[in-house]
Amino acid sequence: MKTLKITILICIIFTTNIYSQLKVVSNGDVGIGNTNPSNLNGWNRVLDVRGTLHSKILTTTSGAIIRTGLFSHSSWYEGAGFVGTESNHDFYIMANYIPRIKIRNYNGHVGINGYVSDNYWFYVTGDCRADSWSTYSDSTAKREIKVIENPEKIKELRPVQFKWKEDKYPYRDVTSRPDSNQLKKVDDRLNYGFIAQEVRTIFPDIVTEEENGELNMNYDALIPMLVDCYKRMDDKIEIMQEIITKQEVEIINLINKQIDNSTKSATLDINEQANDEIGNKNIATLYQNMPNPFNKNTEIMFFISKEAKRANLYIYDMQGNQKMKFDISTRGTGNISINGAALSAGLYLYTLIVDDAEIDTKRMILTSE
Repeated sequence: MKTLKITILICIIFTTNIYSQLKVVSNGDVGIGNTNPSNLNGWNRVLDVRGTLHSKILTTTSGAIIRTGLFSHSSWYEGAGFVGTESNHDFYIMANYIPRIKIRNYNGHVGINGYVSDNYWFYVTGDCRADSWSTYSDSTAKREIKVIENPEKIKELRPVQFKWKEDKYPYRDVTSRPDSNQLKKVDDRLNYGFIAQEVRTIFPDIVTEEENGELNMNYDALIPMLVDCYKRMDDKIEIMQEIITKQEVEIINLINKQIDNSTKSATLDINEQANDEIGNKNIATLYQNMPNPFNKNTEIMFFISKEAKRANLYIYDMQGNQKMKFDISTRGTGNISINGAALSAGLYLYTLIVDDAEIDTKRMILTSE
């Protein structure tokens, strides 16, 4: 009898101790380490495990080989919550019972949609979108900084357009996954880019190789080369523009000298000169345009004998391309107005043809405003 009483007393003490550590309240919430499980948002069921400085919920396999849990700690990383493996194993985050995010145990590399690369901290199988993306580029973290050597080699690259193959992930173990059809669906969009094997022969430092031998390319590395090439091209354009401007000035000066030597009498009454020529039916005269050079409008004056049957004025560029043609019905002295807006800035030739005979050809210069 005495032994029975002692046994009952021990059971009461043990049960009381357990009850003080594990509390199941009337609504089904469970508290471990506390008698009042926290349920701030009114969840149907809550398991509240509470420790003084830290606590964890742990699930294990036989022999505790794989240990996965939820952890709360007041001092790790200045106090934080954790989820993951406690053992030396990879950790997956699943959705719809499909592993979506994988964290590799020995290097911390992360993969989305099942594949993790040893070459990259973060690897996504599929398309990504971001509102913005910033790349660390502080000078204090760089060494051996110098100007890019031979950026013109970018001209050797062969841009291509292409479509991805259906099995563009042949080396990834996706065939057994419930969403394998989604990962292997045909991407029929047209893409633009380069062939990494070709790029490696030109810029080997921007191409990396996967464990299985497939190649990746850092497209961002081409941006500094494009900027450098643009700046060099812009410098060349400025030099060429200076040369062209100097040549234009030289041409204008030469033409003005020619105008001064050949048309010193331009201020005389042209009508008086024309009247002296009317008596000869074979005479026609083409005058220098005024003003010349011009940037808006200019006038080309001419004299054509009244006996002439046909008369035309042609304007050509310096490559010999006909830009304008005017049928002239006026006899005696006349003029044609040229609108500079109809032509590009440059040097032009204009020719007067009377009865299939070339009377004269002169030059005019249209300048940019």
